[in-house]
Amino acid sequence: MQLDRILKKAVDKDASDVHLSAQIAPIMRLNTQLEQLDNTIFSNDEMEQLALYILGPEAYKVYEAAG
Repeated sequence: MQLDRILKKAVDKDASDVHLSAQIAPIMRLNTQLEQLDNTIFSNDEMEQLALYILGPEAYKVYEAAG
């Protein structure tokens, strides 16, 4: 899974945050600076699937209800 690869890169570089958004390459925070992690671009559908994977079905329902 691409998410696993992205998170491993962030851990290897000692990033404190990873920012994921559709249509934008992943960003990581290194020592207060934001840097592009790699060239992966997630579609809107892929981001929805990632949110479901990370949150689980119940929390995802809450997320969807909140808009």
